[in-house]
Amino acid sequence: MIRATIDKPVTLAMIAAGVLVFGVISFTRLSLDLLPDISYPTLTVRSEFPGSSSREVENLVTRPLEERLGVAGGLKRMLSISRAGEAEIILQFAWDENMDLKIMDIREKLDLYQGPESAKTPRIIRYDPREEPVVRLAIHGLDSTLLFKEGERLKRDLEPLPGIAKVDISGAESEELLVEVDINKLRRHGISLEKVSTTIQEQNVNTASGVLETDGGNYVVRIVTS
Repeated sequence: MIRATIDKPVTLAMIAAGVLVFGVISFTRLSLDLLPDISYPTLTVRSEFPGSSSREVENLVTRPLEERLGVAGGLKRMLSISRAGEAEIILQFAWDENMDLKIMDIREKLDLYQGPESAKTPRIIRYDPREEPVVRLAIHGLDSTLLFKEGERLKRDLEPLPGIAKVDISGAESEELLVEVDINKLRRHGISLEKVSTTIQEQNVNTASGVLETDGGNYVVRIVTS
Protein backbone atom coordinates (compact mmCIF):
# COMPACT_ATOMS: atom_id res chain seq x y z
CA MET A 1 0.00 0.00 0.00
CA ILE A 2 2.89 2.37 0.80
CA ARG A 3 4.61 1.60 -2.54
CA ALA A 4 1.32 2.13 -4.46
CA THR A 5 0.93 5.48 -2.70
CA ILE A 6 4.43 6.55 -3.69
CA ASP A 7 4.28 5.21 -7.23
CA LYS A 8 0.82 6.64 -8.05
CA PRO A 9 0.45 9.99 -6.31
CA VAL A 10 -1.94 11.32 -8.96
CA THR A 11 -4.36 8.43 -8.43
CA LEU A 12 -4.22 8.88 -4.68
CA ALA A 13 -4.84 12.62 -5.04
CA MET A 14 -7.86 11.98 -7.29
CA ILE A 15 -9.30 9.51 -4.80
CA ALA A 16 -8.81 11.96 -1.92
CA ALA A 17 -10.36 14.79 -3.96
CA GLY A 18 -13.35 12.59 -4.86
CA VAL A 19 -13.94 11.66 -1.23
CA LEU A 20 -13.68 15.34 -0.25
CA VAL A 21 -16.14 16.45 -2.95
CA PHE A 22 -18.69 13.78 -2.08
CA GLY A 23 -18.31 14.64 1.59
CA VAL A 24 -18.99 18.33 0.98
CA ILE A 25 -22.02 17.55 -1.22
CA SER A 26 -23.45 15.15 1.38
CA PHE A 27 -22.90 17.62 4.21
CA THR A 28 -24.57 20.54 2.42
CA ARG A 29 -27.58 18.46 1.31
CA LEU A 30 -28.06 16.56 4.55
CA SER A 31 -31.48 17.48 5.94
CA LEU A 32 -32.06 18.24 9.61
CA ASP A 33 -35.28 17.38 11.43
CA LEU A 34 -35.99 18.21 15.04
CA LEU A 35 -38.57 15.42 15.27
CA PRO A 36 -37.81 12.82 12.59
CA ASP A 37 -40.46 10.36 11.49
CA ILE A 38 -39.53 7.33 13.61
CA SER A 39 -41.90 4.41 13.86
CA TYR A 40 -41.56 3.11 17.41
CA PRO A 41 -42.40 -0.62 17.63
CA THR A 42 -44.73 -0.13 20.60
CA LEU A 43 -48.51 -0.29 20.79
CA THR A 44 -50.76 0.29 23.80
CA VAL A 45 -54.19 -1.30 24.16
CA ARG A 46 -56.39 0.46 26.70
CA SER A 47 -59.84 -0.59 27.89
CA GLU A 48 -62.01 1.22 30.41
CA PHE A 49 -64.22 -0.66 32.87
CA PRO A 50 -66.05 2.00 34.93
CA GLY A 51 -66.93 1.22 38.52
CA SER A 52 -64.74 -1.86 38.81
CA SER A 53 -61.89 -2.68 41.17
CA SER A 54 -58.37 -3.49 40.05
CA ARG A 55 -58.93 -7.21 40.72
CA GLU A 56 -62.07 -7.27 38.59
CA VAL A 57 -60.22 -5.45 35.81
CA GLU A 58 -57.40 -7.99 35.95
CA ASN A 59 -59.68 -11.05 35.88
CA LEU A 60 -62.35 -9.86 33.44
CA VAL A 61 -60.43 -7.58 31.10
CA THR A 62 -56.64 -7.80 31.35
CA ARG A 63 -56.19 -11.57 31.30
CA PRO A 64 -58.62 -12.22 28.41
CA LEU A 65 -56.89 -9.50 26.40
CA GLU A 66 -53.48 -10.98 27.19
CA GLU A 67 -54.60 -14.37 25.90
CA ARG A 68 -55.68 -12.89 22.56
CA LEU A 69 -52.85 -10.41 22.07
CA GLY A 70 -50.04 -12.66 23.32
CA VAL A 71 -50.08 -14.71 20.09
CA ALA A 72 -49.37 -11.71 17.85
CA GLY A 73 -46.47 -12.31 15.48
CA GLY A 74 -43.20 -10.50 16.16
CA LEU A 75 -44.15 -9.72 19.76
CA LYS A 76 -41.05 -9.33 21.94
CA ARG A 77 -42.55 -8.24 25.24
CA MET A 78 -45.97 -7.66 26.75
CA LEU A 79 -46.59 -5.58 29.88
CA SER A 80 -50.03 -5.22 31.47
CA ILE A 81 -51.25 -2.75 34.10
CA SER A 82 -54.59 -3.19 35.88
CA ARG A 83 -56.03 -0.18 37.65
CA ALA A 84 -59.42 0.55 39.13
CA GLY A 85 -61.66 1.08 36.12
CA GLU A 86 -58.94 0.71 33.48
CA ALA A 87 -56.71 -1.92 31.87
CA GLU A 88 -53.61 -1.08 29.88
CA ILE A 89 -51.50 -3.54 27.88
CA ILE A 90 -48.21 -2.43 26.30
CA LEU A 91 -46.98 -4.49 23.32
CA GLN A 92 -43.36 -4.22 22.18
CA PHE A 93 -42.36 -5.57 18.76
CA ALA A 94 -39.08 -5.91 16.88
CA TRP A 95 -37.73 -2.79 15.18
CA ASP A 96 -37.97 -4.32 11.71
CA GLU A 97 -41.71 -5.02 12.02
CA ASN A 98 -44.24 -3.14 9.88
CA MET A 99 -46.30 -1.38 12.53
CA ASP A 100 -49.16 -0.57 10.16
CA LEU A 101 -49.67 -4.29 9.58
CA LYS A 102 -49.33 -4.97 13.31
CA ILE A 103 -52.08 -2.47 14.08
CA MET A 104 -54.37 -4.27 11.63
CA ASP A 105 -53.47 -7.61 13.24
CA ILE A 106 -54.14 -6.32 16.76
CA ARG A 107 -57.42 -4.73 15.66
CA GLU A 108 -58.59 -8.05 14.19
CA LYS A 109 -57.82 -9.81 17.48
CA LEU A 110 -59.68 -7.14 19.43
CA ASP A 111 -62.74 -7.58 17.20
CA LEU A 112 -62.99 -11.15 18.49
CA TYR A 113 -62.72 -10.06 22.13
CA GLN A 114 -65.92 -10.18 24.19
CA GLY A 115 -65.53 -8.23 27.42
CA PRO A 116 -67.98 -7.34 30.19
CA GLU A 117 -71.10 -5.47 29.14
CA SER A 118 -70.16 -2.31 31.04
CA ALA A 119 -66.59 -2.29 29.70
CA LYS A 120 -65.80 0.01 26.80
CA THR A 121 -64.31 -1.14 23.51
CA PRO A 122 -60.49 -1.43 23.74
CA ARG A 123 -58.56 1.31 21.98
CA ILE A 124 -55.19 1.05 20.23
CA ILE A 125 -52.81 3.89 21.09
CA ARG A 126 -49.61 4.38 19.12
CA TYR A 127 -46.77 6.45 20.54
CA ASP A 128 -45.82 9.40 18.37
CA PRO A 129 -42.76 11.43 19.49
CA ARG A 130 -44.06 14.42 17.51
CA GLU A 131 -46.85 14.76 20.08
CA GLU A 132 -44.38 15.32 22.90
CA PRO A 133 -44.14 18.90 24.21
CA VAL A 134 -41.35 20.95 22.68
CA VAL A 135 -41.05 23.46 25.54
CA ARG A 136 -41.67 22.83 29.24
CA LEU A 137 -42.17 25.67 31.71
CA ALA A 138 -42.02 25.22 35.48
CA ILE A 139 -43.70 27.51 38.01
CA HIS A 140 -42.50 27.32 41.61
CA GLY A 141 -44.24 28.60 44.72
CA LEU A 142 -45.76 27.70 48.06
CA ASP A 143 -49.53 27.76 47.54
CA SER A 144 -50.64 25.03 45.12
CA THR A 145 -54.00 26.76 44.53
CA LEU A 146 -52.32 30.01 43.50
CA LEU A 147 -49.93 28.03 41.30
CA PHE A 148 -52.87 26.46 39.46
CA LYS A 149 -54.51 29.84 38.90
CA GLU A 150 -51.23 31.28 37.66
CA GLY A 151 -50.83 28.32 35.31
CA GLU A 152 -54.34 28.87 33.96
CA ARG A 153 -53.57 32.54 33.35
CA LEU A 154 -50.32 31.66 31.60
CA LYS A 155 -52.14 29.08 29.47
CA ARG A 156 -54.69 31.67 28.32
CA ASP A 157 -51.87 34.05 27.40
CA LEU A 158 -49.85 31.47 25.46
CA GLU A 159 -52.56 29.65 23.48
CA PRO A 160 -53.48 32.61 21.21
CA LEU A 161 -49.83 33.15 20.16
CA PRO A 162 -48.90 32.15 16.58
CA GLY A 163 -47.25 28.76 16.21
CA ILE A 164 -48.60 27.31 19.47
CA ALA A 165 -50.92 24.37 18.92
CA LYS A 166 -51.70 23.31 22.47
CA VAL A 167 -50.84 24.16 26.08
CA ASP A 168 -51.35 21.61 28.87
CA ILE A 169 -51.02 22.01 32.63
CA SER A 170 -49.79 19.12 34.76
CA GLY A 171 -48.72 18.65 38.35
CA ALA A 172 -51.00 21.32 39.78
CA GLU A 173 -53.79 20.95 42.32
CA SER A 174 -57.14 22.48 41.44
CA GLU A 175 -59.39 23.96 44.10
CA GLU A 176 -62.26 21.77 45.27
CA LEU A 177 -65.19 22.29 47.62
CA LEU A 178 -66.22 19.62 50.11
CA VAL A 179 -69.94 19.48 50.82
CA GLU A 180 -70.88 17.82 54.11
CA VAL A 181 -74.52 16.73 54.31
CA ASP A 182 -76.51 16.29 57.50
CA ILE A 183 -78.72 13.25 56.81
CA ASN A 184 -81.05 14.00 59.75
CA LYS A 185 -81.78 17.53 58.53
CA LEU A 186 -82.43 16.23 55.01
CA ARG A 187 -84.97 13.74 56.37
CA ARG A 188 -86.76 16.41 58.40
CA HIS A 189 -87.13 18.59 55.32
CA GLY A 190 -88.00 15.70 53.04
CA ILE A 191 -84.97 16.16 50.76
CA SER A 192 -83.12 13.20 49.32
CA LEU A 193 -79.36 12.95 48.86
CA GLU A 194 -79.85 12.56 45.12
CA LYS A 195 -81.71 15.88 45.06
CA VAL A 196 -78.76 17.61 46.70
CA SER A 197 -76.33 16.10 44.22
CA THR A 198 -78.52 17.06 41.25
CA THR A 199 -78.92 20.63 42.51
CA ILE A 200 -75.16 21.06 42.92
CA GLN A 201 -74.55 19.76 39.39
CA GLU A 202 -77.18 22.06 37.92
CA GLN A 203 -75.73 25.10 39.70
CA ASN A 204 -72.16 24.40 38.53
CA VAL A 205 -72.23 24.59 34.75
CA ASN A 206 -69.36 25.43 32.44
CA THR A 207 -70.40 25.06 28.83
CA ALA A 208 -69.71 26.71 25.50
CA SER A 209 -72.43 29.00 24.16
CA GLY A 210 -70.95 30.17 20.87
CA VAL A 211 -68.10 32.01 19.17
CA LEU A 212 -67.57 35.78 19.23
CA GLU A 213 -65.97 37.03 16.00
CA THR A 214 -63.99 40.28 16.19
CA ASP A 215 -61.32 42.00 14.11
CA GLY A 216 -58.67 40.74 16.51
CA GLY A 217 -59.72 37.09 16.27
CA ASN A 218 -62.37 34.61 17.37
CA TYR A 219 -63.23 34.01 21.03
CA VAL A 220 -65.15 31.09 22.50
CA VAL A 221 -67.91 32.32 24.82
CA ARG A 222 -68.65 30.10 27.81
CA ILE A 223 -71.42 30.20 30.40
CA VAL A 224 -70.25 29.60 33.97
CA THR A 225 -72.90 29.13 36.67
CA SER A 226 -71.86 28.62 40.27
